[in-house]
Amino acid sequence: MERKKILPVKYPMISSYHTYAALMSVLQNYEEAMPWVHSKYVQIQAWDASPPMGHLVRELYWDNGCPFIRNQYIDFCTVVRKWGSINDFLIDFIDQGYYSFFAIEQHGIPTFNVPPGKVWSHQVFVYGYDLSEEVFYIADYISWRKYDYYTIKFSEMTIGFNNIDEIWYNHQFERNGIHLLKFIDVAKFDFSAAQLKKVLTDYYNGENNVLAPFTYTQGNDANASKHIFGIRFNQALIRYIEHIWHSGHTFIDFREFAVLVDHKRMMVARIKFLSENGYLKNPEKHILAYEEIFNKSQLLITLISKFNMPRGKPQILESIINNLTDIDDRERVALPCLIGDIFDKDVPSD
Repeated sequence: MERKKILPVKYPMISSYHTYAALMSVLQNYEEAMPWVHSKYVQIQAWDASPPMGHLVRELYWDNGCPFIRNQYIDFCTVVRKWGSINDFLIDFIDQGYYSFFAIEQHGIPTFNVPPGKVWSHQVFVYGYDLSEEVFYIADYISWRKYDYYTIKFSEMTIGFNNIDEIWYNHQFERNGIHLLKFIDVAKFDFSAAQLKKVLTDYYNGENNVLAPFTYTQGNDANASKHIFGIRFNQALIRYIEHIWHSGHTFIDFREFAVLVDHKRMMVARIKFLSENGYLKNPEKHILAYEEIFNKSQLLITLISKFNMPRGKPQILESIINNLTDIDDRERVALPCLIGDIFDKDVPSD
């Protein structure tokens, strides 16, 4: 057993939801995985509600499709029966090159700043340990919902694992256990520019190209019949803000706007990937167009933060709607031009 081991991580391009952020924290360390990354996370799926609950569409769970990740799943009972403690389990698998992703009860652990009396079980992403300091290296949303990397003590990990609310966890995540993720360095992926053009076109047309649309176990199942896709998400966000305005509500759920920011950040990175690998004509024009869209999406988060402050001014809602409308207008112009300039072949242009 080593005294200290930290598996490689990079801050993820996508951080709106934990499964995306954890996977990208691993994949972004390896250039050979980037063609797969830029083939995914194109589509947005949401339902037309308030808020619209949007997700970037990839395969939503670890065992659905990434050729560069070996996934194992071990239930909590097996961890206790075979390893005796969560700490011994994590150290054992980190030594074998595995990251871990699972939920712990975060109430009572100072790092997480959970309000007194609030029960809060949430996933953590574990990527290292230090025996001399008796800490694990983890990632989660800790500093005002910002995804970041931290350490927690061995004793805190034990408390959090032992106090997990399994009934709540099963309801939220369907099964109570630990996902183990390991990068496969011999994996291959054949990038297809033609397939990417099709998915981008589906996004632009708001068409469903998802084989099995994601349905939530929480809330009203009737929402499953209201799925929207692609660029229509922009208009769904506008309707959400209009609902806030007309209802007099004083709080905006910013998570759906974080999905929008992630999507535009990925589009900028994807265009640069296409350019660097010879798949794109006029790359500077497309990079500039989507950088402007991305910057405007980031501004939305600032405006929402101001609105959510005490005595936030309703006039801010008008600025948010105007900004969303501008994003939608710009993307409806920029995306067809981009699609038209992607070389429709799978061998990069010289």
